[in-house]
Amino acid sequence: MLSSMLASKLRYLSDQAAFREDPVGVLLRLGWWWLRSRIPYPASIYFKKWDLSLSVPPRWRGAAKLLYAFRERFELELGALPHLVGPGACVVDVGACYGIYACLLGRLVGPAGKVYAFEPAQEAFVFLERNLGRNAITWAEAHRVACADFRGEALLRHEPDPSRNALALSSLEKNLQAEKVKVVLLDDVVPQADFLKLDVEGSEELVLKGAMRLLTESRPMVLFEVNTGAACRLGLEPAGAWRLLSAFGYRFFRVERSGELSRIEEPLSYNNILALPRA
Repeated sequence: MLSSMLASKLRYLSDQAAFREDPVGVLLRLGWWWLRSRIPYPASIYFKKWDLSLSVPPRWRGAAKLLYAFRERFELELGALPHLVGPGACVVDVGACYGIYACLLGRLVGPAGKVYAFEPAQEAFVFLERNLGRNAITWAEAHRVACADFRGEALLRHEPDPSRNALALSSLEKNLQAEKVKVVLLDDVVPQADFLKLDVEGSEELVLKGAMRLLTESRPMVLFEVNTGAACRLGLEPAGAWRLLSAFGYRFFRVERSGELSRIEEPLSYNNILALPRA
């Protein structure tokens, strides 16, 4: 059992661009983070390439560890953003967590642009606001709400890995640990958008259904996560977001290790996908 777990973790690491480029550095940072996560005070991570500094909770499980270990190579899509978003753009980050995407997008659009960042979890939202402030991105709005296709309230289920927190099926789930959060339609908050990033653990389709005006009038680029297991847990079709965007005339791409975009014709079971509107 232990050997299979180690083998799985090694396979995961070997598939990461940061590990392939600097395996020793990544392993050293993971070792240090294991120690650092025992100290109950926020940690700081500096991203030299973008001159960004993030404050994150010292959690062993979740996005904070991966941000610390992988840095600018945390996700391949971060490296593609400078080629997709420029000064003056209006961008939206739904499921902003600690704010790495929101902060980088804020850098790219500059004071002439606008950032809307949405994060419903109380702990993550504290760090999101802090990170927007420490990087002086004053043209950003942070909203502690969830986005879906209805207005009201819902339960946000807490997971051992806080970056996996998601809308709960119902309050009747056994051993449910959750917090009550406000839910809004994206169309009610954002007047127009050039770029949407969605990472909401399976409910991407619901967010898009609450953004029909934006999809129709603004035709933004959409970077969204496909998470088959999380979508099924919500009773949603795993490819629901893909099919909705396809009906709006979007084409789909993924970011390759080289940084290039490659066209994809079928939804993946678990990955980030870039949807571009047809000209």
